[in-house]
Amino acid sequence: MRIYPVMPRYQTLGLRRNDKSKSTNQIVPLNFTNVGHTSGVILTFTGADKNIHQFASYAPENKRFKAKQYDQGGLGVVSYEAPESWRKLPDVDARDFSPYHSYANGDGGIRVVKLQKAADGKYLDTYPQSSFISAYANESLEDVAKRLKIEGEELAYVIQQAPDKDGKSKIIRLEDAGVQGSFVRPSATSVLKTETIPYRLFR
Repeated sequence: MRIYPVMPRYQTLGLRRNDKSKSTNQIVPLNFTNVGHTSGVILTFTGADKNIHQFASYAPENKRFKAKQYDQGGLGVVSYEAPESWRKLPDVDARDFSPYHSYANGDGGIRVVKLQKAADGKYLDTYPQSSFISAYANESLEDVAKRLKIEGEELAYVIQQAPDKDGKSKIIRLEDAGVQGSFVRPSATSVLKTETIPYRLFR
């Protein structure tokens, strides 16, 4: 798989020759030396089997999750509504992805909750802070239980939301998609070093 930055090639300029003439638009090549950021990426996949009706979108926000940390601005609306619109087209397979944002995962780990059931047998949707623990990026629930010597507890991967005034957090329960690995990139501290970054997908 190759990843290329998406760079605009042209920009429009409003030209006005004097106060009596109307402004006209002119398309000119963009000077890349003045561009300090990229506006996205293009993903190209190698292989014989390709389906032009498959779409993947990625954004740090998405209104779909109905969580404050994923809905801070207008991007959350767009990243939700665009795939929803694509799915209405015939034969389209549109999937959207977002990075993992959770309360209290400053260590870069994945939040895990000790599940509890209410009197009606349904799982609770809010938990006290003592119910949450942190798993390493590629650690299974079984590994977490073994490492922390937790027996007789039902564990689940979650996105933990900020606690309310009573100290309880709502959760978004996650399912391990079974896709994980790592990639190597230049180090953030030295041009002579590289660092390995693990990744993992959840539904």
